[in-house]
Amino acid sequence: MLRFLFENNPGKGAKKRKRNFWLYSMGEFVLIFLGILIALQVDNWNQVRQVRNLETVMLKELLENLKADLADVNSNIDIHSSVISSKNIALGFIDGDGPWHDSLATHFGKLNSGTIFYENISSFESLKSLGIDLISNDSIRQQITHLYSTSYDHIGSLEERDLTHTFEIMNASIAEHLFMTDPQYSYFPLDVSGLRESNGFRQNLLVSIRLNAIQLTIYNALKEELLVLIENIEKELS
Repeated sequence: MLRFLFENNPGKGAKKRKRNFWLYSMGEFVLIFLGILIALQVDNWNQVRQVRNLETVMLKELLENLKADLADVNSNIDIHSSVISSKNIALGFIDGDGPWHDSLATHFGKLNSGTIFYENISSFESLKSLGIDLISNDSIRQQITHLYSTSYDHIGSLEERDLTHTFEIMNASIAEHLFMTDPQYSYFPLDVSGLRESNGFRQNLLVSIRLNAIQLTIYNALKEELLVLIENIEKELS
């Protein structure tokens, strides 16, 4: 009888039911917690994927802009190389004693030639509005920032200085000693002796040649910077 009472003790059954309830509740809590963690992880993966997709879009847009800039840089390098060559020919004539010949007219016609670099900044402006940290590759991000914030500003300031010298100084010397006839950009001396004896004209021409040479050097450096950045972005995209 004692055994019967022990086995049928209601207190023992209540404890067992209470323990089962807590085990069930804890299991349910663990399942809910794991579900929340999984949902958060999935949401985080989606956000990371969206950010990476946006980064890819921006890098592709930057790449197209940079290739267009490279084409402009190559064109300006050709222009400065040609202008320097023509200005040196003009300088050689001034310093020499040979007769004038009409083939010199096209070279003198380049004395007030220059370039203006039209950089494509639309994609960089979009990137700045989104945040430059969108670019996950540290090296590429630094290269982009240096290019747009330093190199492009530098070439712009050099061209502004060159244009100022051309319009304010060189053109005045040209108007004093040369005249233009058809076809355009062909200059002829008003007086060969007066042109050769003008120390001011020669000095202005020398300054102009130096300015072109500086720009050519900077443009060549800019070309290399663009080539490296384009190559790195293409590798990143691939």
